[in-house]
Amino acid sequence: MKDYKYNKLQSLTRYLHYILYLLTLCSFFRMLSLVFIYFLTANNNTFNKNHFPKEFLEDLGHIYLTICCIEIISFIICAILSLKWIYRSVANLHSLNIPNVHYQPYQAAWCCILPIISFIAPYQIVSELWFKSFAVLDDKTCYKRNIISVWWICFLFNAPTYRMSYAWIQKDPFSPSGYITGIINCLLVTIAALLFIKITRAISQAQQTYAIMRPAPGETTETP
Repeated sequence: MKDYKYNKLQSLTRYLHYILYLLTLCSFFRMLSLVFIYFLTANNNTFNKNHFPKEFLEDLGHIYLTICCIEIISFIICAILSLKWIYRSVANLHSLNIPNVHYQPYQAAWCCILPIISFIAPYQIVSELWFKSFAVLDDKTCYKRNIISVWWICFLFNAPTYRMSYAWIQKDPFSPSGYITGIINCLLVTIAALLFIKITRAISQAQQTYAIMRPAPGETTETP
């Protein structure tokens, strides 16, 4: 079995959090845009009376598309950093000689991106990281894993609600259903991002605490 070196997660976790905050900010502004557009579509007289110039509505559309592009780019960067964080976190469990770890680092990373398996594997991996990282400290927080369940449910429903919202708006721009679903999607993204910030921060701090109490052999801060 390969010997893994302990990696301090603080820098990687901080960069991940920056991107997650950016993702949350984009989601918030996208939600405000959808709320405003929903207000317009819910009152057709607003359009008929031309209370808002055509140029204003076009600019609003451009701003919305820009926010969506930034959000998509942020999501891709977030996914890459999350995979790296999961790899290092699982490697730390092995380097600290924590018993009965079910996943190897590369196995954990691959399971997060493989079709079908990725529907449940990330939840299992993060749940194990949470439990193992706190259990070795005799911290009862290890049993409070509801936060991980809520995070994963919000994450899973993110893609379907986004696609439903997009499809409905494309089919009928005046239908409230598309905008309401889009607003729900923004809330799911925001909740999932904020919960993942809390989860990754807690796990990183727990592993650092245990590493200080019981330093791993060949401790290093270099990327494997």
